[in-house]
Amino acid sequence: DFERFLGVLYPAAFHQHTATTLDEWTSILALSTQWGFDSIRLLAIKEVLPLASPIDKIVLGHKYDIQEWLPDAYHALCVRKDPLSDDEAERLGAKDTARVARIRE
Repeated sequence: DFERFLGVLYPAAFHQHTATTLDEWTSILALSTQWGFDSIRLLAIKEVLPLASPIDKIVLGHKYDIQEWLPDAYHALCVRKDPLSDDEAERLGAKDTARVARIRE
């Protein structure tokens, strides 16, 4: 995680980042939030957004206080054709799974 964070803090080229995956950007988001690096946090939020599923957005939105992600992510889950899988329900937790199920009914 720290190496990924340093890759953003000290990039080889400012227009390119070594982090490319959701897991890599999530670890950068975690450390930048923990250590109060607001500009890196904003970069990580921007980079995570297109990589994250609605489930990811809800989980990460709650964990890292990214409230603006939540309405669209909940909406996407509630209007999609497929119900929540067991893995998705486990990731969301009982309260959010129940909320999504009630709205889908």
